[in-house]
Amino acid sequence: MFNIKTMVVDANLDCPDVGICLGNGLNYSSLHNVLAGRDKLSNAVFDSGYNFDIIPGDISFSALKDIDLENLEDILTKLTEKYNVVLVDTPPGIGDAVIRSLDACESMLVVISPVMSSIVGGLKIRSIGKRLNTQCIGVVLNMTGDGGIISKENIEKTFGLPVIGEVEYNTEVNSYLTEGDLFVVTNSASNTSRAIKKIAVDLVGYEPEETEEVESSEIKDNSQIKKIIKALKNL
Repeated sequence: MFNIKTMVVDANLDCPDVGICLGNGLNYSSLHNVLAGRDKLSNAVFDSGYNFDIIPGDISFSALKDIDLENLEDILTKLTEKYNVVLVDTPPGIGDAVIRSLDACESMLVVISPVMSSIVGGLKIRSIGKRLNTQCIGVVLNMTGDGGIISKENIEKTFGLPVIGEVEYNTEVNSYLTEGDLFVVTNSASNTSRAIKKIAVDLVGYEPEETEEVESSEIKDNSQIKKIIKALKNL
């Protein structure tokens, strides 16, 4: 991965999945706890094992209790003092968490699939970003393939934004997520991984030095599904 100090914040409060997809996050504090004042920010930071940190969400329903989204901007401000890049992953839709996240961020990136429902959702997010004066860098087309209903050129015309990357659909990605492995690291030579890394290069404005890649077997085990099921049973 690139040698840039990066933080990923899972702002999908209703159904967080960043920590789970990385094979961890079930045994740590969460953004929910920090927003609710139940824990301090430093306790919610977890090393992904891939040269970036994350603040995961909490998958339990009870974690939503006493959350104060007004604290989100202060949390992100503190993170920008320690990290070169802070990525806030928001859910689809235009809920309060999405709006608060957009309002607190300097810029945004619209990630859509080339299907009608995703395009409509992306246009709504684009409109909210305009109203909040949040700079929109561009659009990423995710899971592209033969089934797309609209071309890259028409996407750019519709959104009034450049498409800065296209990530093709790859059936292997889900199997890697099941094991808590990062596909772009463990299968770095694939077209999908190359497309994702090109987007990262374009976003930071230069091609940074890459750090040594770590084999997934050194940092992950094969019990990811068991951990998730166990956590869900305890909700």
